[in-house]
Amino acid sequence: MKRLSSQQGFTLLEIVIVIAISGLLAAVMSPVVSAFLRVLPWEHAEITAMHDLQQLSHWLTQDGNAALSFTAGTPPDYGTFYGLELAGGGTTRVDVRYFHQGTYMMREVTKNQVLISTERVADNIAEYGDVVFQYTPEDWEYDQFTHLWSYTRAKVVVTVNSTVAADVPRDVIYGTTIEVQLRPQNQREVAMPGNPPEVPPLPGQLDFYVSGEPTILQGSYVSGSGANLRIDDTLYYTVRSASGAPYSLAWEVTSESLPYTSITDLSVEYTGQANNPDVTLCIFVYNPDDPAHVAAGYATAPDYEDQYYVKSVDQTGIFALPDEDVAYVNSLPTKTVKIKVYASRSKDFNLLADKIVFKVSGTLEPGYAVDYQIDTVESPIIVTGTFQSGSGTDLSTDDTLYFAVGSVNVGTTPTVTWDVVTGTITTSISSIEVIWIGQVQRQPTYQQFYVYNLADHGGNGYTSTPDYQATYTAADTDIPMSFTLNASDLNYVSSQVPPVIRLRVKAVRNPGDLAFDLDADKLIFKVTP
Repeated sequence: MKRLSSQQGFTLLEIVIVIAISGLLAAVMSPVVSAFLRVLPWEHAEITAMHDLQQLSHWLTQDGNAALSFTAGTPPDYGTFYGLELAGGGTTRVDVRYFHQGTYMMREVTKNQVLISTERVADNIAEYGDVVFQYTPEDWEYDQFTHLWSYTRAKVVVTVNSTVAADVPRDVIYGTTIEVQLRPQNQREVAMPGNPPEVPPLPGQLDFYVSGEPTILQGSYVSGSGANLRIDDTLYYTVRSASGAPYSLAWEVTSESLPYTSITDLSVEYTGQANNPDVTLCIFVYNPDDPAHVAAGYATAPDYEDQYYVKSVDQTGIFALPDEDVAYVNSLPTKTVKIKVYASRSKDFNLLADKIVFKVSGTLEPGYAVDYQIDTVESPIIVTGTFQSGSGTDLSTDDTLYFAVGSVNVGTTPTVTWDVVTGTITTSISSIEVIWIGQVQRQPTYQQFYVYNLADHGGNGYTSTPDYQATYTAADTDIPMSFTLNASDLNYVSSQVPPVIRLRVKAVRNPGDLAFDLDADKLIFKVTP
């Protein structure tokens, strides 16, 4: 047979040499590879500790997100998540308890108080104190500048340390913080409040309102007056847009005289609505001293801007005047603020302004008396009588809107009694004068006022004899009355935290007389700092 010259292969000698070299290389590299693949004790401890924390984070997040609330526990318990399961048309209560046992973090699940499972969720919790649960319940917060509520979900923040023994001079301790938010579900126990809380104003801050009538610059008058801009109610100053591209309107108004020798802070609060959606509202502050205010004393860019996305719903916004505008107001012999209200839309619309407030802080002129109105959220409260019409907001101005209460007989005496409380008094107090305007349908009727002073009067805080009394000698005619608080009542008001004035308003006729209505037109409290 002829051998092909193209056939090739290894000789025995070549194979022996390759095997010998491979053996030498293996002997040299074996320690290096072994060291590379080996996990050191401290590294193993780190991995174990991190696994502990990852596993615990998984369970806490799962249980927290499904829970309605959390109840803190006492050693060895950390606390219990409480939730509900909805299945088969029924509701099952689920409790998940976390507690410390030995070196373990334990998780116990019960449903309708029946134990379902108990398991370890972390293996290396050396001491009870290595884990801390901190619970923050759900709540609503009110922003005094935007006048909006924001809901904050309940949460549990868990600080945990996992300790793993290692073949090194010290143990390996890994720590972390786990934050879980509870379910923001429909059946939360904290409901949105119906009214804003009373937000403490800045020291010395007082509210002032518009003076006189607005001046329409663009658009056409529909209804209302400047008086409607003093109270947040359902009475509006309304202007209709002028046609164009876009449809727009503008009007300006000036504040009351601001009785300050020096103003430090000044804000404008506007409440209103539009009768159509997608209306842009802009407010400009007048300041001819500012070079940027080139448009008849107003800047080209608004000081405040808002958007009405929904029609016929009041929105409230507030903005602070910049320092240069405050300086301009301070420079005026009679300090006032003038603003321009501008609104626009792609189609025809009406702008309905409900209330404009100028919030001012600074140094008041000596002897100036500050007007305080009643807190219309807390009062009036009818003690004796039957409600006829009106509300507490009708007591802020002398107009034809009354808070009316009908009498009932106490024995044989026709009587009306109701209580009021003011908002917080933010100034110092040297004297307080009560100003009243009201009328009755029958005369004679006796008007009485009682100042609340629990320290002096005892009992329910009111004396048996009135602090002030006058007689209506004419029917259906507004009668003004006023009186000043005595020293004892003045000291009591000043000592309260926060300082407020509580007053009982009472009207009576002679025994056996016919029934009557008490119509209150105005009730304010003049406080001299």
